[in-house]
Formats: sequence, structure tokens, C-alpha cells
Amino acid sequence: MNKHKQTQRIMYLTDLTDAQKEYIKGTILMDNWRSKYDFFLILDAIIYIDVSGSQWRLLPEEYPKWQTVYYYFRRKRLEIETAFRAMKSSGFNIED
Repeated sequence: MNKHKQTQRIMYLTDLTDAQKEYIKGTILMDNWRSKYDFFLILDAIIYIDVSGSQWRLLPEEYPKWQTVYYYFRRKRLEIETAFRAMKSSGFNIED
């Protein structure tokens, strides 16, 4: 059974809100996202690592495998950083 195809999962305080997700959709070209994993699931995992200070290997099982998340972190780093800077300059705080 693939845990990541479930509709319900544990939500973490570091997960993006719907408003934050909508804002990001306007700042990143979502047309380029080609993956079996939802963009925001990967992004939530990256934010979890960043905010918690956790090691990649300790990523909770509600997220894709750490290797997958790390791969997208390295591949999409500039786009993710652009989105975070845009959010912060608009008053969004990913650590709220």
C-alpha cells in the first residue's frame, strides 16, 4: 500500500495553509511539475526539514521518502527559494 496516495494524513504545524498554497501557485510555474507526488506535499516536507532542523533521514513517514524529497529540493531549489522570498515580502511567514 502506498501511504502517499491516502487522502488523509497527519498535518504538521509547518504545513502550508491553503492561502499560502494559492499564493505560491501564482509565483511558480506549476506547469513544469512532473511527478507522481503532489508539489505541495514535497514542499511541506522541505519546510518541515527547514523549520524543525531535522535530518533528512528523520523525515516523518507521512511524507515521501527522504531521498525523493531531497532530490526535488536539489532540483527545484531556486524556484522554492523564489517562492519563499515572494511570500515573505508579501507578509506570509512560513514559520507561523
